[in-house]
Amino acid sequence: MADKPMTEAHRSILKKKYVPLSRDLHANHVIPYLYQEGVLTEEMKQTLDAIPDQRRHEKARQLLDFIPTRGDRAFGIFKKALEDPEFGHTFLAPLLDETPPQPPQDHESTESAVTTEDVPDGPLKWLRLKLQPYKKSPSARKMIQGYEIMEMGTKMLIDNEYKRAD
Repeated sequence: MADKPMTEAHRSILKKKYVPLSRDLHANHVIPYLYQEGVLTEEMKQTLDAIPDQRRHEKARQLLDFIPTRGDRAFGIFKKALEDPEFGHTFLAPLLDETPPQPPQDHESTESAVTTEDVPDGPLKWLRLKLQPYKKSPSARKMIQGYEIMEMGTKMLIDNEYKRAD
């Protein structure tokens, strides 16, 4: 498989996106495809299969460590696996784009079809709005939920006229 070494650009992309990929990737979903396409050897597959599902982040990190050793073709096949809706990781595929998406120019504009009216009001609305293009990502969903909880806590403190004890 590794007849042509992985380009430095592809290695760099994998390195820069290592944390979100290892956090959000369910390696079990893509391992069979990567094995079928020759990205993973039998030994690599056995190593990954030996890692219990309860340690899925470790399994994802090990998979991400294997991919650069398998040549440039491995990067394209891995990206294709992430783009396939059957594997449930389409939200991760843009992380491997060679030209990163441009961030919104201000907190009120996003590239998604979400408008400011679609996101409930609150002091952290602008942060929740910024995350809307990524709302399919488990990480973004957790962040949005966290912002909503912080807003609810703030409202509870204000409504109950919380006074700081000096």
